[in-house]
Amino acid sequence: MALWHIAENLGTITNPYSSCLFEREMWRTAGVLDQQITFEEFVEQELNFALAKDVKTDGDAINYIWELSVYYFLCHIITYTGKKDLSAKKNTLKNTILKYLKILLNNDKSSIKLKANWVDWQYKQMPYDEFVKKYPNYFGVHIVNKAFLEENKEADEYQYAKATPCHKSEWLDEHLQALKRFITKGECEDEHFTYIMYLLLSEPDLGFPRPPKEQTGCINENEIETVILVSRFAAYIDNKTEMYQSINNFLVDYFFWFLRHEHSARKELDTWNGVSGEIEESCCKQNRCGDLYTIIQSDKDFCAWIRLLKFFGQISLDDAVIFLRCFGQIYSPYGDANDSTFFTENCKGFFSKDVEFLKENPGYVFCMYWMIHYLTLENFKAIFLEESQIVAQDDYCKKNGVIPESKPTFYGDSLAKLQMLMFFVLFDLTSKYELGYYEKKFALAPLMKTIEKGIWNEKNSLLDIFHKLEEKAKAKKCPLQDFIEDFDGSEESVNSAIFLVFNMANFFRNGEQCLIRELDHISALKEKKLDIPSHENYMKDNSKGRISGDQRSEYENKQRLLNAIDCGFQVQNFMQKVPLYKNLFLSRNLNVKIFIASDSDIKADDDSYYRNQYKMLWDNKYAYCERNMTIHFASFSKINALFEQKNLPDLHAALYDLQKKGPDVKWLVLNNGEFKQIPELPYYKKVITECFEMINSFLLEKLEKKPKKFFGENDGPTIERDKLKKLSIPFWEKYKENSKFAELKDILNIMFCNSSLYKWHAESVNKKGEVQKKSYADYNADFWTVYRYEIAVYLIQVAIKLTIASV
Repeated sequence: MALWHIAENLGTITNPYSSCLFEREMWRTAGVLDQQITFEEFVEQELNFALAKDVKTDGDAINYIWELSVYYFLCHIITYTGKKDLSAKKNTLKNTILKYLKILLNNDKSSIKLKANWVDWQYKQMPYDEFVKKYPNYFGVHIVNKAFLEENKEADEYQYAKATPCHKSEWLDEHLQALKRFITKGECEDEHFTYIMYLLLSEPDLGFPRPPKEQTGCINENEIETVILVSRFAAYIDNKTEMYQSINNFLVDYFFWFLRHEHSARKELDTWNGVSGEIEESCCKQNRCGDLYTIIQSDKDFCAWIRLLKFFGQISLDDAVIFLRCFGQIYSPYGDANDSTFFTENCKGFFSKDVEFLKENPGYVFCMYWMIHYLTLENFKAIFLEESQIVAQDDYCKKNGVIPESKPTFYGDSLAKLQMLMFFVLFDLTSKYELGYYEKKFALAPLMKTIEKGIWNEKNSLLDIFHKLEEKAKAKKCPLQDFIEDFDGSEESVNSAIFLVFNMANFFRNGEQCLIRELDHISALKEKKLDIPSHENYMKDNSKGRISGDQRSEYENKQRLLNAIDCGFQVQNFMQKVPLYKNLFLSRNLNVKIFIASDSDIKADDDSYYRNQYKMLWDNKYAYCERNMTIHFASFSKINALFEQKNLPDLHAALYDLQKKGPDVKWLVLNNGEFKQIPELPYYKKVITECFEMINSFLLEKLEKKPKKFFGENDGPTIERDKLKKLSIPFWEKYKENSKFAELKDILNIMFCNSSLYKWHAESVNKKGEVQKKSYADYNADFWTVYRYEIAVYLIQVAIKLTIASV
């Protein structure tokens, strides 16, 4: 019964509802309800029950070793962490365990034979890519190909070499050799015994059995799990480097695994309910492509480790709280809505580690990245702000008891830490471009390799990752050359990095509104850094002589810079469904940019300025226009403007240009799952022509001097803009009820890329040029949904360029 009490109390410490995280509870010895004792005293007293046992059979001895081992491990942990010196008890337990081990192993009648070659197997393991290179035909054939097995016995032993990492540290090598000496010679030094016992009990391939189930009084499966959990923890407690590496690798591996399974219903780390089998096979012990080695095999075991580390005083409360919140094992006591406020101070303490520690432990950075989508922007920003200082009181403050404080400033390492967080933004984003489990795995494997090499946070590594994303997003026209570490360190630039990381990290789990929020930040950044006046304001000031030659030159330089920064990304086959036709589609190639001002010349005359804008809408889409329609639930303002009374000149010119040439589009009909190009829909051309002729007829009727042509040399207008504007009011009084102009408005929405979209998938072709999968468009959606990942890549590119830009 003694082990049952230990298992119960360890379960109390490590279960998700334990209060031990915040305070070390007092423990009660079984049967003595009025005596309060510490956990260490509890273990010491229970040990007396455990030692007082009769051992008569091999089954008794096996059970006894398992039972005493948990007390040995606990004495080792308690002594090492300084909670109480139980070294004498620990030594007694070691000698007793060794005594019965030697009886079992030296008994000729015993079936227990430990395998010394198990240690040799561990040294035959190699990284997955090296193994495949050496044995290219191993996977997929070894099960049925006996001849291959005979010729490649060493390759088959690779499957057994999975209990330790490929690359052995000096500490691990020393302990593995100690295990081999113990198996072959019966020798065991004190400093190696804990690790040896951990392996004997947790690795069945070594040959030490579990207690016989059929024997009365043997420990049960739950107690065996407790022994293995404590053995693993004890084996690493006195080597913090190895322990933290295993914790760190588990966190990164888990994210690597999680992203391959994530879908709309499972966006949180804890939604898999502790399922660990596939995690173990995927990363914990296989050293497969991209995986890092860790001895922690499930999120349940990880959280138990964290609670034990906190209980024995090895990590701070801040660290424990953030680790457990990421895996859904602790929440704000005030409800989910208050998670941000409740956890902000924990986040600040958690992320206060120095940059070198975080570089060596990217798992910590991942947890901070994961916490971002629980935080508000202000709370996230507070993590990077130094504590304000009390400053001298003036007379008012002294008289009224007011305590003044300095304005808080950002920590000096804020940009370095934000760049680290950006790595996991790019990690997340890379996975979103792939659909299948293995496609995601092999896309993310190079990023995992940068972690393994310790270069994951460096600028060149991040730029390499981002350039691949730019290529996928077709945003490589002006590739990014700088990164967050190149920001100047000013308050403005740190704020910019904070907004970028916060919005991008939130986007993956909180939706496309986060992209719009980043778009707003980029717009504010543009106004502050470039301050280019609108065309209307420029023309107004210029007409009054308020703009000097130097200012004009400055605006030209700023416009060129904006055009270079907001250079756009390409969309192949931008698909729109044609209203009122079930299976008719319009397709074109276009660029997506943020600002229509990026393609404008504020110095141009009104006719040229507005006419050029509408031409640009043929094969360009501007995200900020989409933003306005989304947040205001509005129709496209550029099209609405054409039908305003003052803008008849622009409508007239737009119809002339559409009639003469128009955008380069394909008309497609969808039948039996196949798209087929067909001639242009005549009706659209007809409506555009009729409306253009109505305007022409009206102008000929009203103008005193009848022009031969409305558009002359170089397609320029032959009638002054002011004359046309004066005729706008009588024109719309006559035609505002004309149904053709209502139809025209719908047509212009289509022609200017503003209607329901379909996500286009190009046909899949193999190396022989054979079509494996036909092209298709699979759903009706809005702009933010269809191109969300391309937009995310492009916003990162523009935000960084704008932050660094100097005029």
